[in-house]
Amino acid sequence: ARGTPASAILGKYFPGLVIAQAGPRLIPDAPRLQPVPSAPPVSAGDVLVSLPDDDQGERTAIVRLVRAARDELAGTLGVAPPATITLRFHPTIADYERTTGHAWFTSGAIVGGDLHLLPLAVLRERGVLDRAIRHQLVHLMADPVLGKRPAWVGVGAAIYFAGERPIPGEAAAG
Repeated sequence: ARGTPASAILGKYFPGLVIAQAGPRLIPDAPRLQPVPSAPPVSAGDVLVSLPDDDQGERTAIVRLVRAARDELAGTLGVAPPATITLRFHPTIADYERTTGHAWFTSGAIVGGDLHLLPLAVLRERGVLDRAIRHQLVHLMADPVLGKRPAWVGVGAAIYFAGERPIPGEAAAG
């Protein structure tokens, strides 16, 4: 509003930030990691879940969680729930980053209509399993309705409707 350029604003809050076009994320001299195969998605009707072998015992609980969140969010958003939802829990953070192109500090991403999530143990350790699933479900259902609006609109909707807490130190909105 005061005419301050975006670069100056970003420079204040993120000193040393370099803005560049995103490209391949290669780490020089780092060993090339091969994807760890995970089990193919297993259908529970309307919810398909791909889990690494060590997490197979969690399938029923995850399907129940996804169905409940999907139904609640569809009602809240006023949209039809997707006919099928595919979740892919990655076996490692490196596999998640390589497959999605998103950084380790994100919890999930939508790629080709599938919800890709960090390893189940990581999400549980961070205490964000339910929130990460809800966040991606909001994107899956709301982004098509939001159309070509700026990305921050969809992210804000996902944060709000997923019930995520405000940034620490900031007052919660009424």
